[in-house]
Amino acid sequence: MPLTSRPPAHVLCVVVSTQSTWAGGREVRGILKGHDAVANLVLDDTQEYLRDPQDPLKVTEDTRSLGLVIARGPSVMLICPVYGTEEIANPFAAA
Repeated sequence: MPLTSRPPAHVLCVVVSTQSTWAGGREVRGILKGHDAVANLVLDDTQEYLRDPQDPLKVTEDTRSLGLVIARGPSVMLICPVYGTEEIANPFAAA
């Protein structure tokens, strides 16, 4: 495959580090090893970001290692790559 061409999207998903948010607000980061049509995820080297004991809505930089995790699709709220994203201006915000 030439260096200028991009591999298919399903190949990129399996080798990229991802961050996901689960129902209940838990946030984890790990290497996506597999997924299916209903968003069941297999994450390896998973780290969970712990919440602030005084403010349960605030996520701290403290982590705990979970290792290999299988997350059920209905509990997964958000999946995004850790690298390769950038924030853009909201096109719907009133100027």
